[in-house]
Amino acid sequence: EPELGRYDVSKQNLPPQKRYKPKRNFELILMNANTGEQIVKRLRVDTFDYGINYNKLDYFLRDWRENKIIRMNKQVVDIFLQISEKALGDNNALAAQITSGYRTNKTNSYLRKLSRNVAKNSLHIKGQAIDFTIDNIPRAKLKNIAREHAFGGLGVYDNFIHIDSGPFRRWRS
Repeated sequence: EPELGRYDVSKQNLPPQKRYKPKRNFELILMNANTGEQIVKRLRVDTFDYGINYNKLDYFLRDWRENKIIRMNKQVVDIFLQISEKALGDNNALAAQITSGYRTNKTNSYLRKLSRNVAKNSLHIKGQAIDFTIDNIPRAKLKNIAREHAFGGLGVYDNFIHIDSGPFRRWRS
């Protein structure tokens, strides 16, 4: 993830926010690649909350090393859900592996020592980034789907996709 200088989300010129609303019913199977935890979300067009429980997702996307939770930015979660729905194709279910959601400063500093690809001021620290892959979707196809829906940051790595709700930027590892 490239370094961001001073970044103030309140000064970001974003399109008006609309909550994610599925266009069709589907099942999303989320696996946390680090903890082995799994949740199954049944997204439905005809229910009040569409089957999305943001509080449950906050816990699932927590910093597992320190077991700390933050309220994840709903925009980045909604971007992830849009990408997931688009990746369904003709299927009614989709499995996604989450490799990183929220990170504490301590975890981020630790990861920076292991990899040059970890930004000092990563948006993972603010709960504004998700790293993931979707099972059985070729990387090139997933990259194109993500490019279509990610209005903020999009990083394409060898084994995962990074999305965030920060300023528009694109990079490859």
